[in-house]
Amino acid sequence: MKFFASHREAVGKAEEELQIEANSKVKDAMDRLVSKHPKLGGVMRKNSIYSLNQNIVDEDAKLSDGDVLAIFPPVGGG
Repeated sequence: MKFFASHREAVGKAEEELQIEANSKVKDAMDRLVSKHPKLGGVMRKNSIYSLNQNIVDEDAKLSDGDVLAIFPPVGGG
């Protein structure tokens, strides 16, 4: 798992390895992360952007061994 911006601040590090069950989804990984790092829950989770192996996905995306999941806050600008 890779964390960026406010998500990195919430967990206190840029990366973390996470062991999950086979056939898990991004949602399952996030449930585990939020239980470990409660600051990632609520509005922060609701507004997160997920990148799985450098492709934007939603929480229903299936995970496989060796995948890299990155979590970003919403992006804005003009």
